[in-house]
Amino acid sequence: MPVAEDIELEAPPPEEAVDREELARLVYWHWEMRSQPENRPEEDWFWAEEEELRRHRLSAGDETDVAW
Repeated sequence: MPVAEDIELEAPPPEEAVDREELARLVYWHWEMRSQPENRPEEDWFWAEEEELRRHRLSAGDETDVAW
């Protein structure tokens, strides 16, 4: 029977960690800009997560990120 290896997972450095409060503000802002629809709240969360990832890539110097 194979022996499981101990794998250590590293947390991202604090500067790369997602600020949940900022993410929630982005979600709320996006929801308001979409005229506050009552359906599909996940659309706002997905958008905000993508926006936050884009910001991290750009702040890290990855200028190949293009907003479509």
